[in-house]
Amino acid sequence: MFGLRKAESDIQGNDDDDDCKAKLQWRLQEIKVIKCGTLERLIECLGSEAGDIDSNFVNTFLATYRSFASAEQVLDGILKRYKEIGEDVKMKQHHKEGHQKSLKTVISLWLSHYTEDFHEPPQYRCLHKLADIAKQYMPESDLSQRATERLADYIKEDDINNAVSVEDITLDIHLDLLQDVDTSVAYIQRPVDLMNIPSHLFAQQLTYVDSDLFRKVVPHHCLGSVWSRRDKKHGQAPSVYATVNHFNAVSYRVVATILKHPYLPPLERIQIIEKWIDIAQELRVLKNFSSLKAIISALQSNPVYRLRRVWAELNKESSALFKELAEIFSEENNQYICRELLNREGTAKYADPDSTGTIKGHTRRKSSGWGTTRSRRSVLLQDGPLMATGTVPYLGTFLTDLTMVDAAIKDTTPEGLVNFEKKRKEFEILAQIRMLQAAAHTYRIKPEPAFFEWFHNVRVYDENESYELSCEIEPITSITPKEVRGHRKKSSLGFFSPRRPASMVFEGLFRYPSTGSIAGDDAFSVISAPELETPIRGMPQPLKHSISSGSIGSLSSQDVKVSPWKTSAESLVVKVFLETADSQLTCNYKSIMVSNSDHTKNVLRNILLKFNMPDKPEDFMLFQILPDKEIQLPDRGNIFYAISTNVPDIRFVMRRRTEFDKLRSRKYSRAKQYKFTM
Repeated sequence: MFGLRKAESDIQGNDDDDDCKAKLQWRLQEIKVIKCGTLERLIECLGSEAGDIDSNFVNTFLATYRSFASAEQVLDGILKRYKEIGEDVKMKQHHKEGHQKSLKTVISLWLSHYTEDFHEPPQYRCLHKLADIAKQYMPESDLSQRATERLADYIKEDDINNAVSVEDITLDIHLDLLQDVDTSVAYIQRPVDLMNIPSHLFAQQLTYVDSDLFRKVVPHHCLGSVWSRRDKKHGQAPSVYATVNHFNAVSYRVVATILKHPYLPPLERIQIIEKWIDIAQELRVLKNFSSLKAIISALQSNPVYRLRRVWAELNKESSALFKELAEIFSEENNQYICRELLNREGTAKYADPDSTGTIKGHTRRKSSGWGTTRSRRSVLLQDGPLMATGTVPYLGTFLTDLTMVDAAIKDTTPEGLVNFEKKRKEFEILAQIRMLQAAAHTYRIKPEPAFFEWFHNVRVYDENESYELSCEIEPITSITPKEVRGHRKKSSLGFFSPRRPASMVFEGLFRYPSTGSIAGDDAFSVISAPELETPIRGMPQPLKHSISSGSIGSLSSQDVKVSPWKTSAESLVVKVFLETADSQLTCNYKSIMVSNSDHTKNVLRNILLKFNMPDKPEDFMLFQILPDKEIQLPDRGNIFYAISTNVPDIRFVMRRRTEFDKLRSRKYSRAKQYKFTM
């Protein structure tokens, strides 16, 4: 199915003709655009009689086809179309040549720009098929040779990865031991501590990792149907998960360094917070919005946010700087400030000091450590040549946009055709990611091994541990305010599964960075979609990496209705409403993740944290709201298996226990205990 859109068309004329000068120079021309169609018809539209291609349509198709077809299905369709054209006796010869030429161009672009689609070990069916058919039907092209060479490269890589002998393992162990000795000696000579690492160096090392990970992001992994694992068949997005893991690793280390010593003198804790604000400023200068967002989110997380006495003593300069940095990621007007900065500085060589107050007007403090000092003046304001920087965006912005598109627009039309208008909207966002990836190559930063050794060895805590440490520092009181000097609670930590310690995120990353490159995806523990927390408008925003919890569902390939809140067999996303004293439900809800290992008390504790309530879990009960009734969930035991999932969305209501409920619960507990002791 085609639609029409209008485009400007230049009217050519003779410049010497006076009559032409008085005529219209531009007019609107109607152009056919594909709105929807079957896979077969979309493949037919890839070619043209003239032998050229519609670059917009082809690039959109190659970037987004994975949500409605596999690579093998598309390749089979293109090769089938190529052979049918050659066998069509009714088509004119020059039209045949034009169509076949354009199809070969499409395959060539596909093989060049989307090589990961052909990496299918161990059979490599697509490459074998392409090499054989190209050799038979396209002898004049180099496609067969390129496919064969690509296949040989993949097989060679697999052989190298699989050829690990006992001698290799022994040698690696010896080298690791030697490196450990060298590192230990280095630590004895110069101990590394957060306060000793210069802020600009800290920001550079984070940017070194962030830029490398962002360049490795495969844009189509960011599609809502792929990275959120809605389409289980094609739900593989390791490049996205690696970026999210690093984001989480930074955030957890911010919280850990602030909370790890409950009895630390207040002045020293204040200095640690100011240190992180300084690092955030340096990241802004480097245009690294990913780690900048990670630090801001950690400082706004509940365990840190609630330390009102600490924040009250923060110096005015740091407080103002933090507020301005946080404004970059304001959710107002669909994150307008952050988007505007990316549009203005995304491909620029330097950050614009006039674009935001977070750079101009604020100075750096002197920082010692490793024999270096730093001027108080900002790099953007110093004399002499500026250091060119790339850009690392906050990937959550794009993940949010793509998930919103995926949720708002259906994959197919009521007639069962592929909705290509949706694919076109998705491609517009993917094109922005590709453009910024090119800008990320501008960075020229060398890794510092001692930094990554320190980073790896920081002990981090899960959400419950962090909150307990925070309460040790400042115990809960009845007068604890919800707002601290304009510093609002934005998010809470919650990306890591309790079954996978956050400290494992950087396992292997730069432990021995003598090669000067970042370890591959294996260096990161890939988290599942339930832990990743896909963005949905209106939900609470844990760590703000993807602005909310949950993963957006859709119809499966078998047209079976699946609850959009059932993210996997191991976890569920639940909307939780709070019932007030007058038995009314609050309009706002919080979303939480319930895993198959969660007990009722832990779930209640997480809900109270979400609502920023200092109460005890024992004072509340949970009910599930069903279409025709409510059911009370058990007070003890694993809550996961008590949840009814045969509903469009899973909703809880949390109610405060009455004295009668408490008495009945205690009697039940004693009766159960008596029964077990009989």
